[in-house]
Amino acid sequence: MQVTSLKAEIRERSDRLTVLKKDMQDAEKTASHYSANKDQLEYMALQDQCFSVKGGEYTYNVCMLGSTTQVSTGGNTVTLGQYERIVPKADGSVVMEFTKGQHCHAFGARRASVHIACGADNTVLVVDEPSTCNYSFEMTSPAACNPTMAQFL
Repeated sequence: MQVTSLKAEIRERSDRLTVLKKDMQDAEKTASHYSANKDQLEYMALQDQCFSVKGGEYTYNVCMLGSTTQVSTGGNTVTLGQYERIVPKADGSVVMEFTKGQHCHAFGARRASVHIACGADNTVLVVDEPSTCNYSFEMTSPAACNPTMAQFL
């Protein structure tokens, strides 16, 4: 009876250790993400919030620090890219780069750049495909309103 009890306790502790290891990995991933974006923390508050714009037969979605997608009127979704980094510009705006999207014919992985300027609302203004499977978004956000941007207004 005591052996059975000890085996059960070992199993419970092993399960708990597995959970704690997963929690630690998640915490380390989050800390790394915050560290990598420490100069753009205003965008962290928008993480995983999605903003859309219609363009022809498609709806384009920008999920902040997440992914960009293209959804057809038939409901087919294509991933244009996964968040990679934020590149600050001299005028205070930023470019959020999304890479490693779904494969595109002979052109490789899709990619998208989201140019974000100061604005009262989080709004995707336009989307363009300047070259095959390479997408460019223009967006406004209060997160881009900063002292550097104010000098250019």
